[in-house]
Amino acid sequence: MKLTVCELFAGVGGFRLGLEKSGWKTVWANQYEPSTKKQHAADCYKKNFGEKGFVVEDINSIDISKIPNHELLVAGFPCQDYSVATSQAKGIQGKKGVLWWNIRDVILKKNPNFILLENVDRLLTSPSAAKGRDFGVILSCLRDLGYSVEWRVLNAADYGFPQKRKRIFIFASNNNTKYSSELVQASSDPKGWITGRSFFAKDFPPKTIKELEQVDLFDWSNDDKDLLGKSFCWKTQEISDGKTFKFMNSGFLNKQKKIYTFHLSPNYNGDSFTLRDILIDEIVDDNFYITENIGKKNIFKNRIKKSEIPPDIRKTWFYVKGSKNEWRQKEDYPLYKYNEGPLSFPDKLDSPARTMLTSEGSKSPNRSTHVIQDPLNEKYRLLTPIECERLNGFKDNWTLKDNKGETIPNSKRYFFMGNALVVGLVEKMGYRIKLIVKKEKSEKKSLNNIIRWAGSKRLLLTKMKESFPKNIEGNYIEPFVGSGSILSFILRNYEKNKDRRTIINDANSELINFYRTIKYKFDDFNNEIIRKIIQYSELTKNGKSKFYKKTVGVTNEFSISPIEPDINKAVRFYILNRLSFNGIYRVSSNGKYNVPMDSTKENIYYNFNIAENLHKNLKDNNVEIYNHDFKEILKLAQKKDFIYIDPPYYSERNDSYVGYTGNVFCKNNHEDLHQTCLKLSLNGINFLLSSSDNKMTKNFFKDEKSFITKEVEVRRTINSKINERLMVKELLITNY
Repeated sequence: MKLTVCELFAGVGGFRLGLEKSGWKTVWANQYEPSTKKQHAADCYKKNFGEKGFVVEDINSIDISKIPNHELLVAGFPCQDYSVATSQAKGIQGKKGVLWWNIRDVILKKNPNFILLENVDRLLTSPSAAKGRDFGVILSCLRDLGYSVEWRVLNAADYGFPQKRKRIFIFASNNNTKYSSELVQASSDPKGWITGRSFFAKDFPPKTIKELEQVDLFDWSNDDKDLLGKSFCWKTQEISDGKTFKFMNSGFLNKQKKIYTFHLSPNYNGDSFTLRDILIDEIVDDNFYITENIGKKNIFKNRIKKSEIPPDIRKTWFYVKGSKNEWRQKEDYPLYKYNEGPLSFPDKLDSPARTMLTSEGSKSPNRSTHVIQDPLNEKYRLLTPIECERLNGFKDNWTLKDNKGETIPNSKRYFFMGNALVVGLVEKMGYRIKLIVKKEKSEKKSLNNIIRWAGSKRLLLTKMKESFPKNIEGNYIEPFVGSGSILSFILRNYEKNKDRRTIINDANSELINFYRTIKYKFDDFNNEIIRKIIQYSELTKNGKSKFYKKTVGVTNEFSISPIEPDINKAVRFYILNRLSFNGIYRVSSNGKYNVPMDSTKENIYYNFNIAENLHKNLKDNNVEIYNHDFKEILKLAQKKDFIYIDPPYYSERNDSYVGYTGNVFCKNNHEDLHQTCLKLSLNGINFLLSSSDNKMTKNFFKDEKSFITKEVEVRRTINSKINERLMVKELLITNY
């Protein structure tokens, strides 16, 4: 995974600037403003980043297939149709709002691992006629495209930045990534996740939830149900206004298609910057000073008709910025009361600035433009374009020149900053995604099993690779499957052959029922295990102990595993495997599970990705799953087949292994296995046998010239004392 970015609706490059500071490389970007002939934003972008990989075209005309593959897709998609600053905002059906569908099309065809989107916070309640509908549509799209989603409304000033700029950020992870599986586990502790472990919580820590709404708003587990029901038509993108949804300022949607949403407040104790901190430390050009229409404070405070207020007063800064409590009347409409709160005039220098809008910099009296009293001469003035750039974290004069060296008008520079995001926020997110990608890489290099298992070959596999055959001409058979590490290795590393049978077996009927359940009843298993995980997470320490004892209390039945999977038994098996000491599977002679609980396990670990991958491997490769004695299974072997044999290990101190199934696998069984290996070899069947380092096994295979014995070292993991988990020798024996 390379740190590559595709940037849509790039503006003047806020996303790129923040991400490049955190180590990302933009491979493709697009910016185009259809309403203007002169592409000032695009020209500014080219001046700062160059023209390589930058496309200035209407996004509707772009051939998506020509966009390079990328790890991260970012977009600060146009917000005018969601913004509170626009009185006629039409949401996702508006002229700018419909550009969401272009983002969706790029996601559909390029399938990036991660997505980071930014917009105004009003997206959560858009449109006014059907609050939350537009955000619901976006979530629904991302869900159907195979993504898990987290969102958070962030006010930059809450985390030390010098501007009160509130924006929603949406982080989506492809369901094929390891990271997305963490959101499945989040269902067991949604509050803990959103406040401590989520994508946003680590860099933008929240306080205890004010209005806890741990509500599973929508159950999408039934594919026949859609977030919008019949109110949304995918083909024509027509949306009715009849449905509303309540989304709060944070939340997540996971692979289970469940939504959790919360209201969070910030918890920041670091340094904070104010409007004063970004001011230019010199007298600015006269053009930025205001000498007219200042007005006076506290005029006409009582309720009167606006028409009775002299026009020259209505056009002053003090009046426009002040509170309103007056009667107004539109043509042909009755009188109505108009109330409006005050804005500071001039703006307070020792607080963060208000949110900049695209109308910033206007000299005509208005409510949105910042007006300060210059501390150097106490005159009223506007913020300069450089100061506006600083408020968003851009370098000084970022927007001064275009790629041809021509000066960009100040009106455009203000407009750019009114549309821009706070670069510092993106920089933090860029570092966070970088860490996630790094973790993805490291986890891809390691093999992870869905269950813990005594004798698992996961740790030994790197030393075993040289002992496997170069190719498998016939079938693959594994009579002691255990945790399935070798099965996963075989399926991943050997070329698929539609005629090859893949056969796994184990004497442990509980284990085999588990594998059959994962293969044939995965969705049911997944839903039930999540239910149990949530139930367990809500218990006290004493309650968890009782939960474990109750789970153990069901007697194992070691008969031949039935063909029809038993979901409840599979869930029970998994819970015991994850909560027991070291994942040991041991039963008494009467078949009862007798492994103590690991008291350090506060939660039941479950990785949806690993479970789903196992399901796909078993299903797609049509793996045959049996619960027989090893000798019965090996009767299926034919010439050119390959067999991996990993029996319960033999110990010279104790000549039998009890515990695994309740039955004994003793010295006689090992001797039978050795004779079976000899017969396999005589019949032209290749095998790899792993064994403990013991004299009996060594001596038997030493006497046969057709066998090759290799000694390898591996760390023993089963010991109550970690410092006594020493390196031990094991044997790898092959006949090829």
